[in-house]
Amino acid sequence: MGEEQSGVDAVRIAHARIQAGQSDIALVGGAHNGERHDLLMLYGFGGHVLKDSFAPVWERAGRGGGMVIASLGAFLVLEAREHALARGAKPLARLSAVLSDRSNRRGDTTKTTLTRMWSTLAPQLSSGHTAVISGAFWSGTRDIGRTCLSCRRL
Repeated sequence: MGEEQSGVDAVRIAHARIQAGQSDIALVGGAHNGERHDLLMLYGFGGHVLKDSFAPVWERAGRGGGMVIASLGAFLVLEAREHALARGAKPLARLSAVLSDRSNRRGDTTKTTLTRMWSTLAPQLSSGHTAVISGAFWSGTRDIGRTCLSCRRL
């Protein structure tokens, strides 16, 4: 539908503007209203909604999978290090790159896609604490998250 990529692009553009000195601070994020009747109906008719009782994603194997539809919001403040320090704030993390790609989730395409993305990202990372956030971990699908984890252990 495009919402996911527009969120990634918002972070990518804010990061690029701060890196280029065009901006000092940016707020990026979005919200999703999962209680819309049209969404519930479409996901339900498509067989994509969790039908059994709730269980964490890793405990859904053999239970048929499915998404748990919910409303949520997520926002991120990106700020130039110098700007944060000047106002007395302590930076919590450093964003080194923003990457996005998709796969058709058939065979090893997810693993291939993530391995390719990792080879692009890895040279930009410094030793120490590193985090990679992947939407595949929270997709609610059967073994996609396990495939992602097998690409590289951080």
